[in-house]
Amino acid sequence: MPVKGRTVAIGLLLVALSGAEAGRAASIQTPIDGVLAKVGGDIVTVSDVRQARLLKLLVPAADSDQGYVDALIDRRLMLADLKRNPPAEPTTEAIDAREREWTARLGAGANVQDLLRRAGMSDAGLRGWLRDDLRLEVYLDERFGTSSNRPAAISAWVGMLRQRAGIR
Repeated sequence: MPVKGRTVAIGLLLVALSGAEAGRAASIQTPIDGVLAKVGGDIVTVSDVRQARLLKLLVPAADSDQGYVDALIDRRLMLADLKRNPPAEPTTEAIDAREREWTARLGAGANVQDLLRRAGMSDAGLRGWLRDDLRLEVYLDERFGTSSNRPAAISAWVGMLRQRAGIR
């Protein structure tokens, strides 16, 4: 085979090999996130659990991944129900106060911006979460008052929301 022919053949072989390697690399996928639960048209992901845990956004019944999944599901179901009879929007001052409470819960010396970055949440996302917390508080106060059986009543309501959504 002449030199020119060999050069072309080697070039074609390298192109074929690089194409095969690219195809193999495409078939080896690294999961970016995992779905842990489906809530209606919404999902709870590994990232959601990591974010809630890292930023101390929830107080789950059990400090486990499943505890966080359950707390996230309950929150989403309650927020969905809240849309049927939405309470008044919290003021900017109320959201600011909730943000200060949240920051204090993180502990002295916590680098809030670093935590938000690591959790993949923006300042606006955090404020939206805190806004929803305040909206839920008002909704629960309006719906269940301050009676001594409030925790049991809320638990029964959330159980009904889970049943309606087909969640254990």
